[in-house]
Amino acid sequence: MRGRRGGGGRRDRDARTRRDERDEDRERLGRDLLAGAIAGGAATWVTARVAERLRRRERWTGRHRGEERRAGSLDDSPYAAAADRAADRLGLILSHRGQHAAGAALHYGLGMTAGAAYALLRRRGPHTLPRALGYGPGAWLAVEEALTPVLERLPVPLALPWQTRARGLAGHAVFGTTLELVLGLLERQGPGARD
Repeated sequence: MRGRRGGGGRRDRDARTRRDERDEDRERLGRDLLAGAIAGGAATWVTARVAERLRRRERWTGRHRGEERRAGSLDDSPYAAAADRAADRLGLILSHRGQHAAGAALHYGLGMTAGAAYALLRRRGPHTLPRALGYGPGAWLAVEEALTPVLERLPVPLALPWQTRARGLAGHAVFGTTLELVLGLLERQGPGARD
């Protein structure tokens, strides 16, 4: 009898240990996803600032052609145009301000999702700046080349001037780099951080 209890007790302890490990894994996953979303939001903000500076430096003619093809007018962002098109399909009419607000929500939502995905990817390998540097442009290319035509949100990206594409590539290299830097900072400051 005593031996049986001991074996059952050990099985109970093993089951509790496995349950605790699963709970810790879920908690770590949740923290990583949240940190990735935060980093993605920060990286989107930084990328938008860099892209705007690059846009201002472009020659007006190249900028004008690229931006006009993408959004319909120079005042609209591609995300505002996408939000307007989505609202139109739903039978909604957005004001100019509403288009920009919905466009910003779409842009930051994509950035935060890409950040959370990168945080998951980061769990599987080394945390390196070159890896992050490639992730940003890779995510951009996936949206630009695959998602954009499917959503019919904007013209086919290959129709855009090289300046517009170069700006997107450079800006999203900044996106990936910022992701890694912010995630590294959050990792050092978060639970279980080493002093």
